[in-house]
Amino acid sequence: MNKKKFLKILEEKLQILSEEERNDILNEYKDTIEEKVKHGSSEEEAVADFGSVEELSREILKAYKINPDYSKNKDKVKEIVEDGENLIKKGAEKLSEWTQDVVDDFKNNDQNWTLEMVFEVIIKAIILLIGLSLLRIPFYVIESLGLNIFEMAFPPFDSVFKVILRCFTGFIYLIVCIVIAMIVFKPYFITSKKTTKKKENKPKEEIKEEIVTKKTGTSNVIIEILKVFIFLCTVFPLYFADFGCHIALIVLLFLLIKGVPVLGVFLILLGVTIFLTFLTKVFYNLLYGNKKIYCYSLIISAVFFVSGCFFSIGTLTEFEVYHGLPDNSFAQKEIVYDKTVTNDSFHISYYDYEVQEDNSLEDNQIKLVISYYSDFISDVVIEEKDLEDSTFYRLNPKHKSVSKANRKKVYNMVMRELKNLRWYHYSELGDLKIVVQANANTIHKLK
Repeated sequence: MNKKKFLKILEEKLQILSEEERNDILNEYKDTIEEKVKHGSSEEEAVADFGSVEELSREILKAYKINPDYSKNKDKVKEIVEDGENLIKKGAEKLSEWTQDVVDDFKNNDQNWTLEMVFEVIIKAIILLIGLSLLRIPFYVIESLGLNIFEMAFPPFDSVFKVILRCFTGFIYLIVCIVIAMIVFKPYFITSKKTTKKKENKPKEEIKEEIVTKKTGTSNVIIEILKVFIFLCTVFPLYFADFGCHIALIVLLFLLIKGVPVLGVFLILLGVTIFLTFLTKVFYNLLYGNKKIYCYSLIISAVFFVSGCFFSIGTLTEFEVYHGLPDNSFAQKEIVYDKTVTNDSFHISYYDYEVQEDNSLEDNQIKLVISYYSDFISDVVIEEKDLEDSTFYRLNPKHKSVSKANRKKVYNMVMRELKNLRWYHYSELGDLKIVVQANANTIHKLK
């Protein structure tokens, strides 16, 4: 390999570096090669002394603290993008072929599509959309009631319950919409028709086949695709919802054994679990089976649900939610940071803090009084950053691993308060309590 080729390949390998850095490196190797040539070596021999260009470039990039395999990752990304484009093209071709098959199927369909029938389908579709929009109202009411109930739950379980409720009501609404649409439009898409044709000069074996069933392959494919789609939108999520309810039942049963009065919630969830199991079987049998469906499970689930609601009314009226934490023996620590504001305004980057006016402080002087539970937080880091005319103070608590003894203390504290139908914001054990102090002139700079 001569000097020109060596330098060209090396330049390609070092494209990630800046032009100035790259030129410095190339000039250095160029001078080294020319120096060796002056002393009697050929260009090929001088280049060979450097070893493999690949290894040389890797060593240079490592010296600049750059991953030498960045180009491979780039090639992988490029390969993934190309594969994605090919997949989209193939999908578009398949969709085009499938659309053409559907059009041909409609042309050969037993339905005699007239202009009157087309307008009939359009009008029914518009009415159906209006009806489904109105049907969303009861689902919205149920969802709103459930969200208000879950507001009483403690974080982060309140958010988890809200997401589960939204997903559940959304899935049920989607299921109902699909079923209603299938019932309304099913008569227009029947592609089979029984006709009786009597042939005179036919043997007896062929006379037995006078009833001819016309079915196209495309219609069967569409039916199977619809089955898979309905399964993914109904049965599949219902399985997971049912599984989640069983897990929640185990947790509630554990709380009942420990003496926490959650019998009403347990009965409600038991009724919901039985209903989900029943609903799952109904949709699965409609798609893939012809077994009879008995409604006794629906009646049992309704009994449990109503009973649980009555039990829960008394419990919810006595249940109390408090801000802060109950009395505890965890160690607390307080630190004070003195800061001087040099810009026109300043920001405290934390989700919650208290502001106190202290006129004993000088202008542009602020104090950050930070208290926390040292059993859960080891230290607090304050990052100060100036942006144009404002200063940002970002407070980041450093959490530490909780000891087994402290976990047990938290558990006993939570169980004790639950037995007394009280709930506190236990997440504050890992939060900072921040008080910002400044005089009247400086407080106005806080944005």
